Amino acid sequence: MRRLVIFLAFCAIVALVVTVLADKLYSQQGQALVGVVDLLKISQRWKKWKRLEEFLQSEQKAFEKKLEELSEIIVEKEKMLKSLKEGSLEYEKTEKEYSDKRIEFKNYRQREGEKLQKKAEKYMRELVQNMGSEIEKYGRVNGYRLIIKKQEVSIEGREWRELQHYILNKSVMFYAANIDITTEITDILNENYK
Repeated sequence: MRRLVIFLAFCAIVALVVTVLADKLYSQQGQALVGVVDLLKISQRWKKWKRLEEFLQSEQKAFEKKLEELSEIIVEKEKMLKSLKEGSLEYEKTEKEYSDKRIEFKNYRQREGEKLQKKAEKYMRELVQNMGSEIEKYGRVNGYRLIIKKQEVSIEGREWRELQHYILNKSVMFYAANIDITTEITDILNENYK
């Protein structure tokens, strides 16, 4: 009899533990956090992103300025050629300078354009990876089960094919404002940038 009571007490305790654990597991799943981030807003508010954009724009302007300078020299040499007598020593010298500047222009545009493109891609890749890792870290630390990228594009003035493409590729159709974590992520990124 005593063994039966102990066995029943043991079964009751096991049942209670299983019930508590199941309830706890269920409540964790029931409270699964879902978040939404607007990457465009983050890129517009993230100081590091803005600084990189400014840097790349200044690099682009310097590149274009040099191309413009070379172009002006080419135009000047071309005008000089038209005013000189073909076959003269001055004509041949100016023609060589003209040809050299055209080659320099072409090589500079290709070489420096590729460098600028690679630099921009490298920096942007680093920023996107940094943003992604911060979002992932935030999700893990705060118990999120899912964080979705939200994208809002203005539909005004768009052709019907663009609208069709947009709606078919839109990942978030609706979300409650209280699950938008864009501001929190932006604040973390800006704090880390300091």
